[in-house]
Amino acid sequence: MKVRNFVPSVVGIVGLSILCACQSAAVPPFERELPHYSSLPIAERTQIAILATPHLFNYEEFARPQLDSVLAALERWKPAAIGIERVPGREIEDLSRRPSYAQVPQLSGEVVELAQDTQAELGIDLEDALAQIAAWSASDNVDPLEARRRIGIALAAYEPETALLYWWQLNSEAKEALPAGVAALLRNLDESSNERVQLAARLAARLGLPRLWSIDSQRDKDLFASVLPQLQAGIGASDEASNLQDQPWFVESEEALQNGMARGDLLSAYRFYNGPDYEAAQMVGQFDLLNRVPIEADAGRVRQAAWDMRNLGIAAQIRRASASVPGERVLVVIGAGHKPFLDRLLPETLDLRMAQPIDFLTD
Repeated sequence: MKVRNFVPSVVGIVGLSILCACQSAAVPPFERELPHYSSLPIAERTQIAILATPHLFNYEEFARPQLDSVLAALERWKPAAIGIERVPGREIEDLSRRPSYAQVPQLSGEVVELAQDTQAELGIDLEDALAQIAAWSASDNVDPLEARRRIGIALAAYEPETALLYWWQLNSEAKEALPAGVAALLRNLDESSNERVQLAARLAARLGLPRLWSIDSQRDKDLFASVLPQLQAGIGASDEASNLQDQPWFVESEEALQNGMARGDLLSAYRFYNGPDYEAAQMVGQFDLLNRVPIEADAGRVRQAAWDMRNLGIAAQIRRASASVPGERVLVVIGAGHKPFLDRLLPETLDLRMAQPIDFLTD
């Protein structure tokens, strides 16, 4: 009986060896993509969509209704978590203590000061605030007292867009009853043209999500600053680099955006920014430019390393956010230059797969 049980197992081992040998012959082990090793069915892997966006606050012509069709398409896709281009609280508190990062604007200002004041007022620290936020399950149907409490917790965690989700639920009287600094910050945020608010936060509110995830990183800034003089000199001496805004790919992207604003509908512009033609043109016209322009002391290569550092940091924060909704969908709203890099970095794991916004940005 033991022999009869043993024979099939030997056959199985031989068969597996042959299969592995065939696979190895086709794809050398160190060239295989990591998903090759995953036993998790593709349909069960967490989907990540990187939504490339122009920075809307740079355009006076922008108006909220221009995003209505984009919001409707994203709402139909129904992400379970949304990431935005804001530096997480842990990174703010870490880097703000380092002299070499003193001039980084994302590490200071009104949001940072209000977070620190709110922590002191509530008697909590950042980790306390983050632990409380992690326990929230939804932002809709929260009573006014709880909404006000969550505003304070979110601000203490350096997450003003999350606080905005609960500010929107208060009536005018309750909003005015908030501390003056809090009321002013959230009112200004609500009125801003920033895509963090007008796209990501509005979508989160529609879906009843409990928070927005801060996924940006600024850990590259000391390296970037170390070569800034050489970069400025090299770019200034290059016609191609100094006239970037006159390049056809850049002009075409601006025209797509301006035409969408004129029509009152930015859906086609967002399809353009998230399409393969724009990616290719941007990679060659902007990022590979540093390989073509002569810059002293290989500063262009150092700049590329700094950009990679930032994107790797962003990918790590997205990965953290994805752990909160395994098997579901994550949307990341971020500047268009990050998308080509994040689309390549994130799927190199065992339980993620990428979704392309151009496939669901439809009427």
